[in-house]
Amino acid sequence: MSIKYLIILFFSSFVYSQNCLDDAQINEQYFNDDIIGLYLSAIDFNSGESNFLFFDYSIDNLPLNADSTCVADDNNIKGSFKITFDISMFIDQYHLSPVKVADGNIRIYDIPNGLSSLSFRNTDLNYDTQKIQGASFELIDSQIYIESQQDDLTDLFIETGRVPNGRYFFNFTLQSCDDNDNNCIDIDGLNKQIDVFVPSYINLISPGSNSISDTLSNQISNTYPIFQWNSDYCSNCDFSIRIAEYKPLIHTSLEEAINDYSLVPLENGFYNLDNNSSVFQYPASGFENLIEGKYYVWQIKRSYNTTNGIFDDYSQIFIFKIASSIDNQRRRGVEETEYTLENIRLLIGETQYNNLFNNDGPLYGFTNVDSELILNGQYVSSNFLLELIQLLNADQIDILEVDVE
Repeated sequence: MSIKYLIILFFSSFVYSQNCLDDAQINEQYFNDDIIGLYLSAIDFNSGESNFLFFDYSIDNLPLNADSTCVADDNNIKGSFKITFDISMFIDQYHLSPVKVADGNIRIYDIPNGLSSLSFRNTDLNYDTQKIQGASFELIDSQIYIESQQDDLTDLFIETGRVPNGRYFFNFTLQSCDDNDNNCIDIDGLNKQIDVFVPSYINLISPGSNSISDTLSNQISNTYPIFQWNSDYCSNCDFSIRIAEYKPLIHTSLEEAINDYSLVPLENGFYNLDNNSSVFQYPASGFENLIEGKYYVWQIKRSYNTTNGIFDDYSQIFIFKIASSIDNQRRRGVEETEYTLENIRLLIGETQYNNLFNNDGPLYGFTNVDSELILNGQYVSSNFLLELIQLLNADQIDILEVDVE
């Protein structure tokens, strides 16, 4: 029944022209190109009615009075128009090419003489519609083919409660017919394509992670960090960000922190970003500065229009720490230790290194590496290991023995 309603919903996309009506034009006053999700709950399937405005069309420049080329009878212009239509869809995971969903015919007749414009919205139409501004309207016949499609595709309509992501094609042909609805001649046509894509994920990249315990390994030095994330394609989504301080002695969760007083924006809500943006640098002015040694949380919100209203989609919450000078010293110490141990491994060889530093080795867990070495009773920098490695690789020295005291 949803497809039957869509047939009525889109029947209006055609150009109106016949003999004395050659000057008539159809104008699109409104078409909701911003819509992302077409949810079936927006339609009353028992009546075909909907309160959601999808389109608003008008047919203008109709003759005010019938003339010699256009006969009037009982104040109505004789003759009729037939609109033949077909609807196809292309869903990448199911189809190699568009497949037909429905087709049928619509008839409009008894157009009032003296009517200069014929206007209508989808909210004016339902299964029982018989008149459009005095003109008679009739859905002559229609065929629905969705039941003949794959069972999993039919289930997708039902499970998601919306039109599946894909590309939809609406093809219309306008025919001029006599009073008996015979001798119809194609006089015009129009094609409409609608892309429907409801996004499904937002993944935060940096800075930070979604675990408080990882903050030691997710420290940054920049107090104006660049926030990065990725998400799937969205044709018309609005992105925004919220950044707040995490206070370990006050907040019991990341959610509690992100919902507390925010730094960006300064007021409640989220800070609007450029559409389909995936990066944001902390502003250099206009907001509180990030402070060394403190923790911060951030989250991305994505918003888009659906037939059920605005839908907001939220990412995970990430936490990170601005490293203090002490943190930086500790990190530099760890980095220097790892660097020195790697140079020792290159100097003495993989086998000997593993014998010393692996689980059963005498130096297992050893990290107390000095920045200086004693060579022939003299203190030298640990960088001297690089010179030894170069001499070893050049076959100018040999390692005779490695001993642990």
